[in-house]
Parts: sequence; C-alpha cells; structure tokens
Amino acid sequence: GECAASRGKCALMQASEPPDWDPASYIPVPLTRINSTTASTSSQSSDSGKVIDGNDGSGGFWQSGICYPTGYVGYAEVNILLHACEAAGRCNGSSIGNLAAATDGSSSSMAAVATGVSGQAWLEVSLRSASSLVAIAIKVTTSSSAQVVVSGRDEAGSWVSLGSTPSSYSVADLRVPSGMGKFTAIRLESSSAMNVFELSARAGPCMEYATVALGTAQAVSAISIRHWAGSTAGVNYTVYETSLDGESWRILRDGLDPYLIGGLDTALEPPVEAKYIRVRHVLQEGVAVKVYVWEVTAWGRAGRWGEKPAVRANPVDFRDLLGVNGIWGWGRSMYSSSIPRGEGIWMYVNMSKHARNYHNWNWDVPDPDETPDYERMSCGSGT
Repeated sequence: GECAASRGKCALMQASEPPDWDPASYIPVPLTRINSTTASTSSQSSDSGKVIDGNDGSGGFWQSGICYPTGYVGYAEVNILLHACEAAGRCNGSSIGNLAAATDGSSSSMAAVATGVSGQAWLEVSLRSASSLVAIAIKVTTSSSAQVVVSGRDEAGSWVSLGSTPSSYSVADLRVPSGMGKFTAIRLESSSAMNVFELSARAGPCMEYATVALGTAQAVSAISIRHWAGSTAGVNYTVYETSLDGESWRILRDGLDPYLIGGLDTALEPPVEAKYIRVRHVLQEGVAVKVYVWEVTAWGRAGRWGEKPAVRANPVDFRDLLGVNGIWGWGRSMYSSSIPRGEGIWMYVNMSKHARNYHNWNWDVPDPDETPDYERMSCGSGT
C-alpha cells in the first residue's frame, strides 16, 4: 500500500550500494600526491609545499616575494650570475681567495678582494654565453669608501663602462641602457680593497615560478593548476611547462591570463614525459608585485578520470536505434501505401529501422469522448 503510493521514494529507501563498490578505486591518485614529489619556488621557499598540499582554497597558496628591483639575486632562472664563482674558470680577481660568496645569491655573505700589484682591486665574472644585460645588482663596500666602477666586456673583447656604485651596505640596482649589445663578462674595480657581498645580473624580465619535481620521469596526461597574479597589474603573462632534466623546458601552455582565479585544466594527448612541472609568471619590467600559485596537480597515463575503456564494436546496428517521426502520409498528404519509392519514408530506410507516423485526432472524431466508427473506416468511408 504505502510502497505502491510512493514507489520511487520506497525504492530509494530500500536501495543499497553493491558490496564491491569502492569509489576510491575508480579515482586515479595524482602523481603530485605521491611521497616522492617535492616543490620548490623562486622565493618564499618556506611555503613552496603549499603548491602540492591538495588545498586549493583559503590559505593553501604560495605567495611570492618581490623580484624587482633587486629581489631576484637568489632566482636561478633570473640571475645569470648565480653561483658563477663556484664554477672553475668563471671568476678571477686581483687577489687569491675564495670568491664563491660574491655570487651565492645571498647579500649577507661576502668575498674579500684585496688590491693587486697594480694598486687596484678587481673582480671579473664570465657569463655562460654572450647576453644583453638589463640590470646589475651589486652590494659592495670598499676600505676607503671609494667608488666601484662597473664594466662589461663586449663580444669584441673590449671593456665598456656600465656605470659606478658607491661603497654601501645596501644592494644597488644598476640599469644597463638598451642597445649596448651583448656582453661576455662583468668587472668590478676599485682603488681600494673591496668586500663583494653580491654581484647579480639580469638579461631579461623578472619571473616568479613554482616547480614541482615528480621524483622520476612520468607520463603526464592531465594537469590542473590554479594560479593568480594578484589584484594589481604587473604581470605580462603566465606559462605552464615541463622538463625532463630541469634545464630544458617544453611549453605546454603559453601566454595564459595571469589573473585567472579558478583552476585551469589541461589534457595532454598524447601524454608528455616529464620529471618537472613549472608555473611561471613573467613580470612587467620594473613593477614590484607579488604573485600566487595555489595548486599544481598532475595525473599519470590513466588521466584524471581513469583509464579509458577499450573500444568495442556495438552489436546493435546504429540503424536499429534510430526512428523517424512523421505526420500523416510522411509529409506527402497521401496514404503511406501510395508514396513512391525514394520519397517520404523511403528516404530514411538506410539510417533508421523504426518509424512513427502521427495522425491528428480531430481528423476522425470531433471530441476525444466519442469513439471512432472503426467499421465504417475499414470500409473506406471515413468516420
């Protein structure tokens, strides 16, 4: 009685999930949730883990530092001199000593450079390749508060003056005029001994970025990233990219709107082999802003929603599934038996096995309460 009155409600109350139903087994675990996955960022590294913590909501974001004007000294992708003096043959000075601190990305440590036989103190740092310089960041003090002259060696081997900076415990931002060509080395020179706390240089705009390391190379078939450039204009565009070695990068999506707030899904077909995934905000020159990355999520070959089932031929012909609706006489205003082949319903026999022909009720009776005279109709006399 009660069930008959409300069968739908009763069925829902009595229904139960199949005993072997495990929703979690149908949801692939993201590669970025595996314990071997780590994250690093261009700045504010204490919060880098937030980009893979599974929280893309309130408080689950990484917020960058401020790259401009001199905050980039520790950014590996921006500072082209970072750790240069730790590499053999890239640094030379007027005195013998460990020069590594001059380019270690920290403005707290320093390399002492004494005067040489010429009476001058100097430090030269070679670039990895000839580059057009945009800016040089310098923190240097001298024993007699003497000026420090900054020069660049051009591709012809000549030293070109780029400016000078006073002895100071603050980091100076020296802008290099455009159109000066490419340089292969940078030189600091003073008439008295120098303490070089930091020498950094940019060959392009500032960038803030978050990098996810998957531990080993993986086939990545889908990613979902939530990024934001903040409420203040200052970012040119945002890039998603992958890498196998952390050095050479493949762009997945370029020129993205930096001011997206929601997550952005990207399907990769075929899957991309990657060990690293990076979100990179490219800043407008000279604009000091902070940017954000909430979450980077990546899935393996199974994709975000699981493996696609194998394609199987349908035993039911598509023609068996389709039907055609028509009005009396299939639009020809005549009996169906009179329609010539190739017209009316015959036009659809190759793609549809079923047909339904509508007939206006008032053609036979003036009112639904009246029963049609079927015997009269069978004799061809109408109703």
